[in-house]
Amino acid sequence: MTLGELLNDARHAVLRDSVAPALWPDTLLARYFNEAETIFARRTHCLTSDDAPFCTLTTEAGKAKYALSPSIIYIMEVVDEIGVPVRLRGRNRVPVSAIQGKPRVYTADTAYKGLRLYPEPDDVYTLTMNVAHKPTKKMAHEAQKPEIPEEYHSALIDFVVYRALLNNGPEGGDTTAAGPFKAEWELALRDAKRDSYHMRNSPNAAVVNNWTGGRN
Repeated sequence: MTLGELLNDARHAVLRDSVAPALWPDTLLARYFNEAETIFARRTHCLTSDDAPFCTLTTEAGKAKYALSPSIIYIMEVVDEIGVPVRLRGRNRVPVSAIQGKPRVYTADTAYKGLRLYPEPDDVYTLTMNVAHKPTKKMAHEAQKPEIPEEYHSALIDFVVYRALLNNGPEGGDTTAAGPFKAEWELALRDAKRDSYHMRNSPNAAVVNNWTGGRN
């Protein structure tokens, strides 16, 4: 569905906001749709890539710490230029000795919002990350489509209607009417999160998290 179709369904089919002037401007509903898609991607990891520009990390000799793009939500895998995995390790499992070489381990540097490599690179290396990420573009025109799979687009409508009903006037929103849409949204998140993990793992895979995977 395009943004225009989503706006039409949310406004006319669900909110019944068909009389001018509209209670909720298109600009506001579009902002809610963008908010919904970002939250959906963050909480379900349904958008993944290993070839986007932010998936490539080029090292420098003598530099161990590297910032990550804010688009990255979760790192699933890091490999070197010939496909050898660079392993994730906790800080307490990385040797403290300062040596240089080809990186074989990375740790999360939460204060720096990036990666710390070990050994410290002694040359230029190209690492590729397979990541879950946020939408790469905000929807600003009615012809644009959400980046998340189309089967989940109806969930975006549930979130937008929920947000709209909570912003239904100066005296406060209609929380009673908004509740069912919030519930449907949460169910869609649960199912999409499960489907994303089963697609990448086995049907019995457990959902795990690392420091980049906060689901707020």
